[in-house]
Amino acid sequence: MQNVDEEPDKLEDHQVKEVKGMQKAELSRLRILHLSLMVCFVLWLPCFAAAQTQEIDDGLAWLIADQNSGGSWGDPDTTGFRDTAVAVDVLQKLREKGAAYDAAFDYLQSEIPLNTDQLARKAMVLVREGLAAPEINDLFAGQNAVETDVGRPNYPEGGWGPAQGYATDCLDTSLALDALYGAGLAGGLAVYDETVAAGEEQSFQFELPEGATSLSVVITALSGEIRFQLKPGVPPGPGDPYYSLTSAPISLSGLPVVAGTNYIKVTGVATSSTYSFEVSYVVDGFDSLTLLTPVNYLKASQNVDGGWGLARGADSSLFLTSRVLISLQSYESFYGLSLEVLDGVSWLGSNQNVDGGFGALGSTVYETALAYVALARSDISSLAAQNALAFLLASQQTNGSWNDDPYDTAVALWALWTSRGEIDTDSDGVPDNIDNCPDDMNSDQLNTDGDWWGDVCDDDDDNDGLSDDFEINQAGTNPLLADSDYDGINDDLEDFDFDGISNIDEESAGSHPQRPDKDLVAGLNLFGYPVAVSAGYSAYDLLYDLGDETEVSSIQRYNRASGEMESVYYATGIAAGVDFDVTNTEGYYVYMNSPKTITFVGDISCPTVGLVPGFNIAAMSCVPPGYSSYDLLQTVGEPGEVAGIQHFNTQNGQFETTGYFEGQAAGTEFGIVHGTSYLIHMGVAADIAPFLTGPVVQITSPADGALVTESSITVSGTVSDSLATVTVNSLPATVTGNSFTVSDVPLTEGENTITALARDSNNLTGCHSISVTLEAADYVISKGGSVSDSRRFEGAEAVLNQISYFMITMTGVPPFITYTTTGVSRVSATEIEVSFTIAVSPSATEGFYDFQVEYSAFDDSDNPVGPLTGNVFDFRVKVVP
Repeated sequence: MQNVDEEPDKLEDHQVKEVKGMQKAELSRLRILHLSLMVCFVLWLPCFAAAQTQEIDDGLAWLIADQNSGGSWGDPDTTGFRDTAVAVDVLQKLREKGAAYDAAFDYLQSEIPLNTDQLARKAMVLVREGLAAPEINDLFAGQNAVETDVGRPNYPEGGWGPAQGYATDCLDTSLALDALYGAGLAGGLAVYDETVAAGEEQSFQFELPEGATSLSVVITALSGEIRFQLKPGVPPGPGDPYYSLTSAPISLSGLPVVAGTNYIKVTGVATSSTYSFEVSYVVDGFDSLTLLTPVNYLKASQNVDGGWGLARGADSSLFLTSRVLISLQSYESFYGLSLEVLDGVSWLGSNQNVDGGFGALGSTVYETALAYVALARSDISSLAAQNALAFLLASQQTNGSWNDDPYDTAVALWALWTSRGEIDTDSDGVPDNIDNCPDDMNSDQLNTDGDWWGDVCDDDDDNDGLSDDFEINQAGTNPLLADSDYDGINDDLEDFDFDGISNIDEESAGSHPQRPDKDLVAGLNLFGYPVAVSAGYSAYDLLYDLGDETEVSSIQRYNRASGEMESVYYATGIAAGVDFDVTNTEGYYVYMNSPKTITFVGDISCPTVGLVPGFNIAAMSCVPPGYSSYDLLQTVGEPGEVAGIQHFNTQNGQFETTGYFEGQAAGTEFGIVHGTSYLIHMGVAADIAPFLTGPVVQITSPADGALVTESSITVSGTVSDSLATVTVNSLPATVTGNSFTVSDVPLTEGENTITALARDSNNLTGCHSISVTLEAADYVISKGGSVSDSRRFEGAEAVLNQISYFMITMTGVPPFITYTTTGVSRVSATEIEVSFTIAVSPSATEGFYDFQVEYSAFDDSDNPVGPLTGNVFDFRVKVVP
């Protein structure tokens, strides 16, 4: 490979020693590229139009004056590509895009990269102008495959070497990663070695871009047992589906692919568990996992002292540690790299020279500049960063340059550009004096509620009194809308669980806004079950749920048939008495030994309450705010139809009554509360219709009982409330008017239940379920048609080496289906690929057909060869018109 960037005066003996043990040819190649990769400026951070410091102005003036006539910097025969790329990079950062920039840009655009170093540099410069697609594709083409043999010295590979075919090293890998980050390709999520306690919930999130066609989640390691939930748009709730996991590795299937923020919740089960997982996606042919493998190489290459060398196992160097740190800092939020960055920064700080600079054989400009950038990006105010900056400022010559060298001058200018974060604390391009979040990066200055604080540092982005965290993780409301459901009631004043406590008071009290809280006093309580009662739930269950025998005395209900009270209670710690079914319409006397607040989990139920002549204990549900006993009296009936309504005042221990007097509601007026029961004395039978009703949702396609052949389907239907949110098997649907639809609902083979759930502005729900059966076919073939495909089977290399010919055995192939082997080839040391065609005659009978094809191998002496794995192929073919 031609040496285009060698600069012998900057190659130090300690740097060459880092590659000891590598092949001589590789050593020679890396020695050259070490010089050309002394620094890589690929981080394109936002800039703001403001006056430069004098030091920057002087440095820029010298750099522009030093430009060669052809637009390059440095010696065109040796360091020209590197020096020019470095200079163009800093001109872009400082927004100096005049004639000098144009000439340099044209020079780089015309140059053909000779190695990964030059390719990545050029890509990074071009990508800022939207012109780097070919170079980005070339970078991917040069990426090494992942090494699976942990015993190999450069395990796990997966990154970049100096050129295609060379072993992965830290220099080229970090440089390529920065170029790809600049192209906007970073994404996904990786979590490693997290520990979760039993019952503890841990949350993560990642962004899925528009156009993503697949989503992969792999649990790579697991010790213990966890529940894993993933949900687009909103954090998973207690009622959402989950994966129960006890072993790894395992790939999760049936995941929704929905652009935007996706949320993950991991819950510990019985004991403390340790887990790791990786999330990746494919968009426009790009698999984000492509970037995780080189990041993992850099992680694996970090030395025990916290630094990095030229490749895995090489001694730590200042230059390489700074270079890798700058790369990892860009990917830190995606792949959980905070510990690696922290250790690297610590190692850098421990190797700073007394003059504030960096360099193993004395402080140099380029090593100090790189170290400063790495340190400043972690903590610009740190003493190590400030001392490094002081060294650089003191090293500037009176003519504005550093060492009369375009390379050193450009490196130093990058450092000074980074130092401008001292007047822009969060490095978002907005000076502190006009930054609405001076400590949090927000270059867009987004400020939804128009107050003094931008969204990224505002705990309440819509000024509705509820914190963003509470709205997202508990209330399920939109943190950017004060009235998320457009019902005229701000989110803070809503009472989603009808327990009489507004959302803002729930947050203040630390209670859950979608789980009704019931305050029970010592003595008598008139109780109504506040959430939908599960099938088979009885008074014994309620007794246990309310507390033990020290807390609960008894539960009573009025038996209308017998006209007597029935009771359940504790007898030596065990529920006893007359057990009865608990319903949402019947009220109960609950006698408590001590006061207690109980939280109930479940959907709110709003049934019709049936009243009979005489005495009724009725539970009220879904009561609108401000509804009183006077309102209920008139709802139940006219004078003569209803004698009176009573409630028990727990404050004074007395019953209070509302009734008619001279045709008007009279007596004590009291509030009607959800989950509380009332004594209603009727002269006639009557029904109390629900005060509020949930939305009506109906699945119209597919039909109930349908047979389908695709592993994912589109579900559509109608919903009575156009403002309701609709999910189908927990996947968010698109609601347009009174119609909803959701694509890619996953199915498993056999019978599947499809449930559409609608939730309205009152937090009331409606659902509709259908059943569909997946009869999955490998191939759907029309009569007279055919398909061609291939499959593979495996065997040890020594086994496959013996194969002379194959014998094909077909079982169960119908007479109107023809299976033809079109080719058998060895595609790797351990794999055989079989190509085939399946044809269906025009007179075939429609339906599903299963058959099997086995490939048996023999050697030259007609002896069977084996063992083979996966050489028996099962087929299911669906014949259609």
